[in-house]
Amino acid sequence: MARKPRVHYPGALYHVTLRGNAGQAVFFDNRDRTRFYFLAQEGINLLNAWLNTGQAEPYVMASATWGSAPPPPCGTPGVPQNLTAKAGKKSITLTWTAGTPTPTGGYRVYYNQGGKLVFRAGVSAITLTYKDSGLTSRMNYCYVVTAWNDCNGNGTFDAGVDTESAASNQACATAQ
Repeated sequence: MARKPRVHYPGALYHVTLRGNAGQAVFFDNRDRTRFYFLAQEGINLLNAWLNTGQAEPYVMASATWGSAPPPPCGTPGVPQNLTAKAGKKSITLTWTAGTPTPTGGYRVYYNQGGKLVFRAGVSAITLTYKDSGLTSRMNYCYVVTAWNDCNGNGTFDAGVDTESAASNQACATAQ
C-alpha cells in the first residue's frame, strides 16, 4: 500500500528512510550506494539553489520509477583474432591473438558440436593458447573462442553480469 502524500510547508524538517520490501536489501554493492549518494547530493544542490536565489518553490521532492536495468559497468572486449588449430596426438592446440580492447577476465573456448557451441574451457586474459587433449584419433574438431570482461571483479565468468565478445573465426583440425 502506498503512503499518503507528504505535507510540505516552508521550514519543515523531513526524516526520510530507505527500507526494502519485506526486509530485502536496498543497496546491493558500492555502485548502488555511490549512485544514491550522487542523487542525494543533487537534491541538496537544487534545494540550496532554490533557498539562495529565490526561485519558484520546487514541487517534486523525490521521484522513483521502475525501468530497465542499468547498463553494464564495463564494455565488451574485442573479438579474439586469427584462431588456428594444430593437430597433435589425441589433442588439438589452439592459438589466437587478442582483440582490441583486450579482456579483463579471460577467454572462453567453445567446441562446435554439430552447429551448437559447447563450452570447453576458460583461460586467463594473458593466455593465448589452449590444448584440448584426450581426443579421439582421426576425428575432426572445430572451435571458436570468445573474450570476456570481469565486470564485478570476482574472477569467474557470471552470465548476465560479465560481458562476452562475439565468437572468433572457427578453426578445425583432425586429431592424430
